[in-house]
Amino acid sequence: MRPLVVLPTYNEAENIEEVLGLVRAAAPEADVLVVDDGSPDGTADLADAWGKAHGGLRVMRPTEKPGIGSAYRPAFTAGLREAYAILNAMHADLPTHPLPPPPL
Repeated sequence: MRPLVVLPTYNEAENIEEVLGLVRAAAPEADVLVVDDGSPDGTADLADAWGKAHGGLRVMRPTEKPGIGSAYRPAFTAGLREAYAILNAMHADLPTHPLPPPPL
């Protein structure tokens, strides 16, 4: 089963690399889709660079109205279109430690 982890971001430059490392450690088989909401602090560029170095990551920069819902909609649409078996969303500001999802 192909899992996709969706990470909506806004001004997470301080911790995006740590979050991506934790996600990769918790779910090494998962692809990651960072959906950046126009962060002026360079979050999207840092995520792009991390993806080039480690693979399995892409960054989406929606043009819709900013907000968490506007981040999730195109990400889940892309995940469904690309036939991911599991779609998991988490916050990129580290409110909780990213743990592997429970087995289905």
